[in-house]
Amino acid sequence: MSREAISLALEALDKHDYEMADHILSQALQQTDQVAQDLAIAVAGVVRGTHEITGVTIKPKREWRGLTDQDVHECFNLAEWTHNLDFRRDPEAWCKAFASEVEQTLKARNT
Repeated sequence: MSREAISLALEALDKHDYEMADHILSQALQQTDQVAQDLAIAVAGVVRGTHEITGVTIKPKREWRGLTDQDVHECFNLAEWTHNLDFRRDPEAWCKAFASEVEQTLKARNT
């Protein structure tokens, strides 16, 4: 991909003209070697919102995975039994334990 194409795409992005940036990058893709083409595809993915930048890595965005009813039930049980808490005796501690279990489960599902 030429420096001129990159410069034009960056100018379009500065103006929030994402369609033009996408068009410029798409046109430039036809004139590049494979390595540059892979990079341009990733950048176009960022422009389209289908990829995200993490540090120096561009990777496809992952779809958020929420909790199933079964997951919520397991988090409830872990708060009750593993932490040996009863909501009626100590609601604040129980809620913190439940929230912690929910957080850990969501992290496990989305990493």
